[in-house]
Amino acid sequence: MDEELKFPEDYIARFDTQEFRKLILDIKEKIKTGYHLSDKVTFDKEIDKVIVCGMGGSAIAGLLLKDYLHELDLSLHVNQDYHLPSFANKKTLVIASSYSGNTEEVLSAYKHAQRKSCPTVCLTSGGTLQKLAKNYRTPVVSLPKGIPPRETMTQEFFALLKILEHTGIVESRENEVKKVIKEIKPGAVEKSAVGLSEKLVGKIPIIYASNKFGSVAYRWKTQMNENAKVHAFCNEFSELNHNEILGFENKFADFHVIILKFETDFYRNKKRMSITKKLIEERGTHVTEIEIKGKDILTAMFNSILLGDLTSYYLTLRYALNPFPVKIIEELKKDLGTFI
Repeated sequence: MDEELKFPEDYIARFDTQEFRKLILDIKEKIKTGYHLSDKVTFDKEIDKVIVCGMGGSAIAGLLLKDYLHELDLSLHVNQDYHLPSFANKKTLVIASSYSGNTEEVLSAYKHAQRKSCPTVCLTSGGTLQKLAKNYRTPVVSLPKGIPPRETMTQEFFALLKILEHTGIVESRENEVKKVIKEIKPGAVEKSAVGLSEKLVGKIPIIYASNKFGSVAYRWKTQMNENAKVHAFCNEFSELNHNEILGFENKFADFHVIILKFETDFYRNKKRMSITKKLIEERGTHVTEIEIKGKDILTAMFNSILLGDLTSYYLTLRYALNPFPVKIIEELKKDLGTFI
C-alpha cells in the first residue's frame, strides 16, 4: 500500500477483517459485471413506466439511475414502501430489488405488483424473493453472494440500466459504460479520501450537492452511516438555501460540510455553492468544496461515489471500527420478526 496513505497494512488488517477496502476498490469489475448481469432479461409487453422497489443500497441504485437519466422523457419512480403507488398498472415494469431476498418492504411491493398484473423482474442473491420469483415465473437477475448489500449497489445500478435498455425505453449506453471503466482511477481517488477522512474525525458530516446529483450526496450520507456508524446528513441546492442554511446561526453540534460541485451543475447553483461556503465558514463551520472530475456525467457520478465510499471507509478506520457489521440493523430485524 502507498506510504502516503498513512495507514499501515497491519492496522488495516486489524479492523478490516473482511477486506472491505478491496470490495470498494474493485469498482471497475463491479461496473463490468453489473452491466452484463441482466443480459438475458427480455420483454414482450409494452412498458411506459418503471418502478424500482428497494431499500438501502438497492434504492440508491434506483435514485442514481433516475438522476443519470433525468434528461429523458422517462417515468421512473423509486419505491421505498410496502405498497406500490396507485398509478402502477399492466404497462408498469416493477423491478423488485433486494440483495438478501428478505427485505420485507420489497416482498410486500412485489406481491402487490403480482396482484396488479405488472410485468416484473427481481434482483436478488436468494432468499424469499427468489422463491417467490420462481413461483410466479419472474425473471431473476442473480447478484453475487457473500457481499454486504451496500457494496452491490454498483452492480445493481448497471444491471438496472441494462434492463431499461432491453425495454427499449433507454438507448444503449454501452459506450458510456466503457468510458467509466477506462476513466475511473481508484488509486488517485483513494489518496483524496484519506485526507478528507482526517477532516471529518469528531465531526458530523453534511453533504451538499445540486438537485441533479442529490442521489450522490445521499449515497455519501448512507455510507457514513453504515460504514463509520455516525450520523450524517445531506441536502440539495438550491432548496437548502431557503431553510437549512439558517441552522448554522444556532449550532448545537460540530459539523463539517462537504459541497460536491459537478461541471454540469447549473451556473446559478455553482454561484450559490460558493456563496454558501463563504457564509457557513464565516459562522464557524468548516467547509470542503470538491470539484468532481469526469469527462461525462456517468464517470463524474461514480468518481464521486468512489470518493465517498473510500472516505467513509477511512473514517471508520480512524474510529478503530470494522466497517462490515451493521449490528443495530440486525437487532432491529430480529425484533421485527418474520414478515408474513
